[in-house]
Amino acid sequence: MNADTIKGFTRCWSDIMLENRDRLVDLDSVAGDGDIGLVLSDGFKKVDEVISVSDQRDAGKLFYQIGKTLSQVAPSSMGTLLANGFMRGGKTLRGKEEFSVSDLRDMLQSFADAIMEMGGAKEGEKTALDSLLPGVRALSDSTEKDARDALKAASDAAAAGFENTRNMVAKHGRIAVRGEESRTIADPGAAAVALLFEGMYKAL
Repeated sequence: MNADTIKGFTRCWSDIMLENRDRLVDLDSVAGDGDIGLVLSDGFKKVDEVISVSDQRDAGKLFYQIGKTLSQVAPSSMGTLLANGFMRGGKTLRGKEEFSVSDLRDMLQSFADAIMEMGGAKEGEKTALDSLLPGVRALSDSTEKDARDALKAASDAAAAGFENTRNMVAKHGRIAVRGEESRTIADPGAAAVALLFEGMYKAL
């Protein structure tokens, strides 16, 4: 995988966030303030516009630029978390023009670490981490596979992680005030991260 792969990622992310904008809005209208679909569809459209014309070949710098762009155009709690994740993750690939499944796993683990540090959440608390970390673990288990098969496994794991948020009690955000009543409600942040994994798989 290389810079062209990342450009494929951003193209698919732009498309998939737009396709799922209303679904994300509906999820967030129940669990939050309803803006996640609008913010991320607009944000990843701009990301794709920026990355598609870049002549940068350093994978780490491209992922960092994705985060930097999101930080400027997606000013919401979810946009800020993803922006910091991409910027932290990009640093793990700095200097690499080619990257492997293992490298991508390391990037996404750093991405998750940044989200955990910034948001103070951990897995099992009905957040984006509940699709992100299962996806990262699936990549860890798939390092001997080719990138397409590895990302299919990661996408499936992230999607299952999102669905599992319906069984969790929220500990963070507006929905947390509902306590036990938050159970059965799916987390929109986990949905968005599952779409990131799906977009990477579709790009390949």
